[in-house]
This record gives sequence, C-alpha cells and structure tokens, in this order.
Amino acid sequence: MNYAHLAAFAVVLLAPGQSLAKDRAPIEIKAPRVTLSGWVSDVSKALDENLRYPLDSFPALPESGYASITFRVGADGSPVDVTLRRSTGNKRLDRAAMLAVAGMTNIGPLPATAGVARKVRANILFAADAVTLAELAREERRDMARLAATSEGRNEIALTTSAAPTAG
Repeated sequence: MNYAHLAAFAVVLLAPGQSLAKDRAPIEIKAPRVTLSGWVSDVSKALDENLRYPLDSFPALPESGYASITFRVGADGSPVDVTLRRSTGNKRLDRAAMLAVAGMTNIGPLPATAGVARKVRANILFAADAVTLAELAREERRDMARLAATSEGRNEIALTTSAAPTAG
C-alpha cells in the first residue's frame, strides 16, 4: 500500500443564501492509521522484492554473509543517507544489499507510532544453505540484542531479510 499518496478531501457545497448551521455535528474524516508493524511489513516486502543474490559472486562456491544497512526515509518516501554499517566481507554481496535498500521507492513516511525512531536498519543475510542461514540469523539476533541496549539501537527500526542463490 502506498501511504505517501494517501489524502482525504472534504467539499461542502452550499446553495445561494445557505450557511453552515452551528448546531450541526462536525463532520469527521478518518484516514486509515498506519501501524508500525504494518509499515515494517510493507517495507520488508519492498526490500525482499529488490533483493537479488549476485550470482556472479560465486563460480564454484556461493558466498555467505550478513550486511547491515541504515537509512532514513526521505520526504518523497525513498531511502536517504543509505550507509553500510556492517559488511559481509564480500563486495558483491555488500553492493547487492545496498542496491536493494536504495532501490525501494514510495515506502511512505514513518508512522507516528514509530516514536523517536529516526533511522531504519536493514539486516540482510546472504546464505547458500539452511545451516548457514541459521548461523547468520543467530549472529544477527545477538547483534540486535546488543544494539537494543544502546541509545542508537533504541532509535532505530530493524528489518531482517535473506537471500539465497537460485537458478535462473
């Protein structure tokens, strides 16, 4: 859902000589409220759609790693200040992670329920098999627990996604 284009309009038409009665109940227009969990879900889907495992990164054995990228949401609903905070150790995997984040558009503003959060952290796990994915997921959870204990971590919204090499 594209929340950046959500708008509500009210038009009152009066015939000549009519006025608005003061004793009438006010008209209330309600726009859907965006919850933080709904926003995170929508942005995670957008990130998943953009994420591609760089198949040229492995002629013989696939590379694995975990990248952590932070960004802010710009006025136009796109990621700005995209920064690689943790490298996978592989330039092609890091580039794929950065492109996936930077390529998201119209993710909408952070919902009011986000509180003081000003940054989003996208943790992207690249794994060639289920065992490696489980190891990287454990490492990512430990890192997020450590980060949550800091003021920086308390002011971020975290997303996690993963990619695996696929044929075609």
